[in-house]
Amino acid sequence: MSSGAATLDLFRNRVGGFATPFSIELPSGERHKFGQGEAEFHVGLRNERALRALCTLDEGNIAEAYLQGDIDLEGDMLKPFGLALQRRPEAVPELPRSDFPGLQPGRLRL
Repeated sequence: MSSGAATLDLFRNRVGGFATPFSIELPSGERHKFGQGEAEFHVGLRNERALRALCTLDEGNIAEAYLQGDIDLEGDMLKPFGLALQRRPEAVPELPRSDFPGLQPGRLRL
């Protein structure tokens, strides 16, 4: 097993199950699939910095690696954010609707 594949195993163990299927390509070209079904997006890790950023599970580190060109994303660009919410649902607070009287499902009144 390559060091990249071992790193992805650590990633898989730390994050757990994946409701949204996706694939990751290592710098070596190896592809790994996560979740069940057809991948909804693909992550290309271009170098060791990208691997390290992914394994931190820190959105800031991952974003920085993406901006530096170390990580490529293909497919629905919003799907990876869903993974973060699966992992940390507490990151999106529930707000009482009474705080936003103009906000109704499907309608925004300014």
